Amino acid sequence: MSELSSLATPRCRERRMRFYILVTMGGKALYVALGALTSILIARHLGPMGQGVFAVSFNVILILVQLGSAGLNVATPTVVARDSALTRPIITNCLMLALCGGVLLIAGSMLLKTLSPGALPGLTWTELGITVVALPGALAAMFMQTVLQGQGRMVAFGAVDVSQAVITLAGLIVAITIFNVGIVGVLLVITATRYVVLAVAIAMLRREAFPPARPQRALLMRMLTFGARIYAVGLVTFLLIRLDLLLVNGILGQRQAGFYSLAGYVSEALSVIPSIVAVNMVSRLAREQGADSSAQIFRAIFLLYGGLCLVSLPALALGLPLLYGRAYQSSVVLYYWLAPGIFFLGLLSIVSIHYSVRGYRPILIATWIGGLALDIGLNVALRRRLGTFVAPLSSTVSYGFVLAVHLRSFASDVGGWRRLRPHLSDVRPLLEMSNHRASRI
Repeated sequence: MSELSSLATPRCRERRMRFYILVTMGGKALYVALGALTSILIARHLGPMGQGVFAVSFNVILILVQLGSAGLNVATPTVVARDSALTRPIITNCLMLALCGGVLLIAGSMLLKTLSPGALPGLTWTELGITVVALPGALAAMFMQTVLQGQGRMVAFGAVDVSQAVITLAGLIVAITIFNVGIVGVLLVITATRYVVLAVAIAMLRREAFPPARPQRALLMRMLTFGARIYAVGLVTFLLIRLDLLLVNGILGQRQAGFYSLAGYVSEALSVIPSIVAVNMVSRLAREQGADSSAQIFRAIFLLYGGLCLVSLPALALGLPLLYGRAYQSSVVLYYWLAPGIFFLGLLSIVSIHYSVRGYRPILIATWIGGLALDIGLNVALRRRLGTFVAPLSSTVSYGFVLAVHLRSFASDVGGWRRLRPHLSDVRPLLEMSNHRASRI
């Protein structure tokens, strides 16, 4: 019987692995689909000008949440996975940091608006206030979700994302169809949703969260130290991706920001695919010494994701005006300029996760900073003279620069440039990766 059990256990684990991966992918697909419906509803209701204001508000909150994460979004799941006995004090620490960090970021945002009103053009005091009030709830919900990730509770982890999408869409449908709210009402719904989602996440962790443990300063410092380096890389990466829309808004105004935001939405939806693959690479890279798996996955993503980006061009040309309205026709052209950069960013996801596990070299960290500086420089120098298309063009150039430097290092690690040449035979192993995953994603 013991021999049979030992044979059955790997099979059970394999089924569980496949289930977790399917749940992750299914949850992300549902989240993207509901997010698309939400963006269509907002864009059609508010028009390009109102969509621009909403997009700026949305990007501001995302950047501030990334800034306030302090690396705990990386450290929390790792520490929870290694020592489940620390889960209760980790929850307390995370909630305390979310509250304190959120309040500090709110104060900092208001101070910036007071000292430099032009820093966030297009956002009134009311709109900015409603936006940043969501910060403590958004930070806390993110931290609670990473606890679920560390516990390996991927169904609950995905349920938090899906509940946020469902609650947001339902709230906006009610607010828009019944009360015909404007941009302020839309922002109020988004902010309220952050706290409802936090309540959902805490309810899923009720056994661990109650009764609450005392904060542990030593544990918090250990987690902050653990996540510091990845936090620095992640923050610069996030700014490179998110800063463009704020620059468009600051230089050309809300209407052009509204057009560009839709091109950004499509790029985010597409980027989910390489990001899921990258997350699922972690356990394999942690077990293996060489770089064969990374090279094979890179080659497969080059073909699969490259093909998807190509298909997205005619699909967007037909679908975007149909779904969002002809008022957003300009967004199609902006997406054409951004599409190569989306492809570059997808490849970067694979290479970056390789170095996140194996150790990020200082030259590669510096490359991200250089890419951010290049992006800002091109926008400031050219956008006012040449127009909105400079935003996606500068992103594509910046992503291409960062990818080129990463690939030079990556090619050396895997045994030369020939090892990165894509082959159709690499695609099938990627589609069968679920047979080789660890039980935690």
